[in-house]
Amino acid sequence: MSQFTRRLRAVLSDLPGAARLLLAPLWLLTSLGCSDGDDPGGGFNARPTVLITAGATDSSSVSYRVRFEWRGVDDDGVIERYQYAIDDTATTSAWRDTTATALLRNFRADQPDPTDPGSASRWHTFYVRGIDDRGAVSRADRRIFNARTIAPVTRLTAPTSGADVVAVCDTTVFRWIGEDLDTERLDGMPVWYEYKLARISGLEVGDRAALDALEQEDNLLGDTLGAEPGAWVRVPNSIRDARVSGIRRGAFYVFAVRGIDEAGAIEPAFDRRRNFLVFQRDNSAGDSFLAVSEPALGRFVAPLNGEEWVLSVPADRGFRFAWNLSCTACGDPDAQYNYGLDLPDPEDEANLDPEGVGGWRGWGPWEANQVPIRFDPADGPATHTLHLRARCALDAQRSRSLKIVLNVVPFTFGKFALVIDDARLGSAPSDQEHDQFLLSSLLFGLSEQGSVDQLSAWSSGDEGRPRTPIDISIETLADYQHVVWSSARGVATERTGLYATERERQRLSFYQHAGGRLLIFGGDVVGTTVGAGPGNLGYPKRPPNNLAQLPPEVGFEDGSFLWSLLHLRAYVVSVPNRDDSSLQEKAASGLIACRSAHPGYPDLLLDSAKRDPNLLVNCEENGSSCAYQGGVTSWEGLLDLDGLGVTEAGLDTLYTAHTWNRWYDPDLRQGIDVQSPVDGAVVGQRYASTRADTLAGIQQGRVLWLGIQPYAFLPEGLTAAGQAAAKWLVRGTDQ
Repeated sequence: MSQFTRRLRAVLSDLPGAARLLLAPLWLLTSLGCSDGDDPGGGFNARPTVLITAGATDSSSVSYRVRFEWRGVDDDGVIERYQYAIDDTATTSAWRDTTATALLRNFRADQPDPTDPGSASRWHTFYVRGIDDRGAVSRADRRIFNARTIAPVTRLTAPTSGADVVAVCDTTVFRWIGEDLDTERLDGMPVWYEYKLARISGLEVGDRAALDALEQEDNLLGDTLGAEPGAWVRVPNSIRDARVSGIRRGAFYVFAVRGIDEAGAIEPAFDRRRNFLVFQRDNSAGDSFLAVSEPALGRFVAPLNGEEWVLSVPADRGFRFAWNLSCTACGDPDAQYNYGLDLPDPEDEANLDPEGVGGWRGWGPWEANQVPIRFDPADGPATHTLHLRARCALDAQRSRSLKIVLNVVPFTFGKFALVIDDARLGSAPSDQEHDQFLLSSLLFGLSEQGSVDQLSAWSSGDEGRPRTPIDISIETLADYQHVVWSSARGVATERTGLYATERERQRLSFYQHAGGRLLIFGGDVVGTTVGAGPGNLGYPKRPPNNLAQLPPEVGFEDGSFLWSLLHLRAYVVSVPNRDDSSLQEKAASGLIACRSAHPGYPDLLLDSAKRDPNLLVNCEENGSSCAYQGGVTSWEGLLDLDGLGVTEAGLDTLYTAHTWNRWYDPDLRQGIDVQSPVDGAVVGQRYASTRADTLAGIQQGRVLWLGIQPYAFLPEGLTAAGQAAAKWLVRGTDQ
């Protein structure tokens, strides 16, 4: 007790009783020891001191997640505990006890920032004080700061549509995903989501009308979930979908979702087709597409009417069809399937079979026939039907149906070889001269080993115009162990035999998957089989999954004949801009030789008697506009433009392109050396199935491709190359 206090009490004790009563409050204060240094035990007690040492500084802007640290000192005792408060120090519950000297806390930052629409913030004051072992309380240290956060972002993942007004099913599930860029949470998502369904008044369905409806109209999902009629429904981040049903036809609605992070920031912006959709109910919205594929037979998308896929298939091969029903219009990720082979009554779904043969497999999530479908060659030609039904889980009363008609062809391979003449070179050379040249050079090695039949791919024997390609049946191909396809285009836009046979009917694909052996060559094999019409001579043609973004009409699909069976694993290139390039570019990129990339195959050299690269063409009188004729301009090769590497087990490179690499210059007799961008492209390769193909059910016969028209090259090299090719095709070996 201080000397002043003792003297004051002594004075008060000497006063009369009435005087002491008037001064009772002062007596009470002295008795309780209200002085800063008062000690009930009779000694002086100094107040402790507390200082914030880390965290936000005054008037600073910091992340909403702040770690404050402090230290305290008590000169005549110890600090027993600390107390901290946030914003409020007046109420009883404002101060909270702690024995720690640090606090990591998420502060609210829920006020939109007008200077940064993607952020939110809020000003806070943080206080901390200490209390010593004898009850003395320090002065509070404080920091005033602005807590900031990046507002979360959400994205609707279903239903998906690029339309301004989305057509949805009778029952639709809206699904979303959220992201919080500055969260400490491991999932990286907002803590909460809020969603709202509102009807748009009137027929105006622009962004303003949709946002007004979200702000002003009642939430049509609120009552069923216990929320206020106009309020947003708030759910934890584990819930990322909302089911909507029973909406009126003909009316327009808006559904929106927004995220709320751990700082309380609410996603501030709304973007059409990102986090809100304007939609209406549509009876046809559930007519989702059904896609079916088989590794050896290609892909088919079932139309809404006439759902039937007719295929010719070889016997003694296992087929596994995979299917996928898109239910995104209903926001439904789950589809169910049922299938059966050769059903006596397709309408009788009570007729079940565990393997789906002779009876329905039963509705389930399987996305392929569980047991491969195989037909015995001893059964001969036959027709079988695989019935498939699919439905979205939300719309189980409406299913899609598809019939896959399988015409089984026994591949006898009873004959040795068939040469199909699909080459149209015009009058120089004549068709007869060209055919004789091939038989005496490139195809001589095959004729040495067996009987070779010939077939024109055209309806007219003399190949005079007008002509149309004949229908080369799969039964015709099934008779031959080896098929040679000679391709050349006389007119760039005309429909060729190769286009009709493979692009339109996939006959060569069936032949290859049945184990047939194919030699195919010509300067436009790829161009003939790409595009929606007779072909496309634009280059380069991109392989599937390439890195560069080229127009899809100059690419080819991963399930196509070119990719799956010829194994073209790089860009298909030719003379740059072949249709409209300058004469100099064409001359430089013309093919003058095929360099051997395999010891068993000789170089193929251009026959200068048929085409002289040095010949000057299109000359004016002064010779200033001449150009070299250059090499062959009708050729195709493979070039790895992405630098990813194009090796594959079972694939051998046979030839690479050697281009002319010269431009004409009137001042230099020898011309100017240039480097053609397509020099070195692969113009010949072969493929034989591997064990991995067999295990995957995509085994095929041997195939050899040359991207050149052989007639322009010297016959000696072609004859040796043909003998090596025939040996490999027949025996599967170079020995």
